[in-house]
Amino acid sequence: MSKDELYEMFGRYFFKYFKRHGYDKMIYTLGQDLKKFIRNLDSLHDYLQIDNKGMVPPSFSVIDMGDVANSQALGRSPDPDPSGMLSTVAKEIFGTEIQLKVLNIETDFPAESRYRTHAKLLITFSSTGSLAVSLEDYFQPWCPAHSHITVRSFIRHFPYHIVFDEQLLVRQSGVGIQTVCHALRSPSEPVRLTDVCDLVNPPVAFTASFIRRFLNSAFTLLLRRGPEETSPETSLLLKGQMIHMDDTQLFLFFCSPRVLTLSEMMEKRLCMSDLPLYDVTRELLQVNQQRLAEIGISRQLDEMTYQMRRMTAELEVEKQKTYTLLSQMLPAKVAKQLLDGKKVKAEKYDICTILFSDIVTFTDIASQCTPMDVVDMLNSLYSLFDHATEVNRVYKVETIGDAYMVVGGVPERTVQHAELVCEQAMDMLEAAGKVCSPVTKKPLQVRIGIHTGPTVAGVVGDKMPRFCLFGDTVNVASRME
Repeated sequence: MSKDELYEMFGRYFFKYFKRHGYDKMIYTLGQDLKKFIRNLDSLHDYLQIDNKGMVPPSFSVIDMGDVANSQALGRSPDPDPSGMLSTVAKEIFGTEIQLKVLNIETDFPAESRYRTHAKLLITFSSTGSLAVSLEDYFQPWCPAHSHITVRSFIRHFPYHIVFDEQLLVRQSGVGIQTVCHALRSPSEPVRLTDVCDLVNPPVAFTASFIRRFLNSAFTLLLRRGPEETSPETSLLLKGQMIHMDDTQLFLFFCSPRVLTLSEMMEKRLCMSDLPLYDVTRELLQVNQQRLAEIGISRQLDEMTYQMRRMTAELEVEKQKTYTLLSQMLPAKVAKQLLDGKKVKAEKYDICTILFSDIVTFTDIASQCTPMDVVDMLNSLYSLFDHATEVNRVYKVETIGDAYMVVGGVPERTVQHAELVCEQAMDMLEAAGKVCSPVTKKPLQVRIGIHTGPTVAGVVGDKMPRFCLFGDTVNVASRME
């Protein structure tokens, strides 16, 4: 496959891709004929660059040469060749066959420009093709013998325009331009446009030759108050169209202020009255302000949603801590009922095994050492007892002083309640031998009593609720101890 065939195939595919992704109406309404289509391609590229910041598209312009059109395509390099896409557009939209020929390629762009080459293409229309033309091709527009608008009126009623010559000397400017740029109000000699303006877009050299090449592109200039002014507060961004007037060999920059928000207008000391009634910037500012307000509200809602989610997560953590702490004081089933706001009813158990224990000579030990020593001793002993309850799957009911109470089969019923409590008792005897009395320095001795029988269990009290057991089985187990 040759290079030309490859470009032709790429052009057909790219055209179909454009149509398939919703750009069909845009490209079909870009121009009444191929010449105007090419002249307006730059505006399409500007629109596409809004969502594709890294995109560097070519720039197109057209010069009529009788029955042929000479298309100047400006891009970073001559590849990829636009001939395939232009041929497809001519055939699919305008029903005509064209032939393209590269006349020459120039590389006279400055280093700071994003463009690198200037390719000049000769487009010849097929003699058998039917070229779509607009009504302008059928008549010459009527022009009066002299202008019916004075220069003063033009300057006042079209406030944002600049007329300059090939040397970029300003010959005329609107009242809006002069309001910002004091140097143009009453110049003793023509002011050079480059002294009061910076070319922002397109990124090419600010010369008459490059302006003429890019007449189809939208121009953006930064207008300053004067040659020495560089402050952003006193400058104004202007966006508009460059027009070359063949009869006077002058350029007309017809533009409007490029402001996006009302805050920016206030910074530039502009008012709505400074913008012409026909300028779409008025509507864009109002729509953009409404959009910014909606975005602000949306951000506040997002922030509130984030705060609520964070607080909800923190609440869940605290709720889990509360449940864990309550589960250590009460059975898990009872703790869940209390957290759910339910009333816990007393429950009867037909059979269970209850254990009581206390420390031998605890009264003597407590009377012969400090309270801190007693607390440390009990904490060491009960920590071992508590660990044993988890291993043996019995429930610790309460501790009062040196008394320690355990039950098996409550609140979780099991037929192995007696066996589990006996295992607990053996572990408690072993654990007591590991803790020494602070008085005698000898291992502690414990008494343990166990009894099996029926009982009633329930939660007593609203403040500091306690899970308690009632019945004769409790009394007998205590007496056994």
